[in-house]
Amino acid sequence: MSHIIPAFAFRWQKRTGGPIRCTDNFNQRVQDGPKEPWLCHECEQIFSRHEQKFSSLMMEKIPLPVSSVQYGPWLNAFLTSLAWRTYHFCRDHGRGGEYSGVQAEKMDQAEKAWRSYLLGSSSSASAFPMFLIYFDKIEDHNLVDLPTNWHRFQMRQITLDIAGSKSTLMTYTKFGPFTALGMIQYRKRDWMGVRVNNESGRFPQKKLVLPKALLPFFAEKAALTATAAARMSETQRMKVSKEFERRLLAGEAGGHHLDAILADARTFGIDAVTLR
Repeated sequence: MSHIIPAFAFRWQKRTGGPIRCTDNFNQRVQDGPKEPWLCHECEQIFSRHEQKFSSLMMEKIPLPVSSVQYGPWLNAFLTSLAWRTYHFCRDHGRGGEYSGVQAEKMDQAEKAWRSYLLGSSSSASAFPMFLIYFDKIEDHNLVDLPTNWHRFQMRQITLDIAGSKSTLMTYTKFGPFTALGMIQYRKRDWMGVRVNNESGRFPQKKLVLPKALLPFFAEKAALTATAAARMSETQRMKVSKEFERRLLAGEAGGHHLDAILADARTFGIDAVTLR
C-alpha cells in the first residue's frame, strides 16, 4: 500500500503538534494518511528517494527563510508524484467536482504527461508544471473575511483536492506550510515566483504573485476544517486541551505549532484559539 500524501508529513505534524485528527471527524484520532495499492516495488522506491530529499532538505527545516533551499531535479519529480497521486485519489473517490469536456480532456493529458515523466519516458512534463507555495505568518495585511483558524490551517493542516474554475484547473496537495499545485489549466500572467524548475533553483522565492481567486478557495478549505473542529465533543475537547497543556509544560508544544496558534490569536483575538 502506498501513501497518497507521504508519511513524513504526518510524522512531522504529530512530532511538532501532538496527536492528529481526521478532518472529516475531529472526534477521531488518526495515525497516518490514506493509502492505495497503486505502485509496484520499483516505483515505490523511486518515489521514496524524492520524498526523502524533500523531508530532509525542506520539511525538517521549517520555518524556511527566503531562498533557503537549493533544489535539484528531485523537487519537480517529488511534486509531480504528488500531483499524480492526488489526481487519481480524487478521481477514484469522487472528489474534485464536475468539469467541462475540454477540462476532462486536459486532465487526462496531464495524467499521461506526469506518468510518462515519472517513469522516465520523457524528460519533463512542462506543459503541466508544478507550483509550490510556502505559507508563514501574516504580519500585516488588509485581507478581509479570513476564517479565524487561517494560520493553523495554512501552516499546519494536511489535505488534498482537485480545484478549478472556468479558466483554472489544478491538483491541490497541502501538507503543513507547503501547498503543491499540479497545474492542468492556468493563465501564466496570474502567477509569479511559484513555478518549480525542472532541473534546479532556489525556494521559496522573494516575490510571489497569485490569482485573486485563490484566496477564497484557501479560505473555504480553512473554514471547512474549522467547522469540523467545532463539532468535536466536549470529551475530546478536554483531551486536546490536556494534551496541549502537557506538551507545553514538557517543552514539546513550542516552535511552529505554537507560532500558528499565537498568529491566529494576534490576528483574530484570543477567542479564536480558545476551546469552548
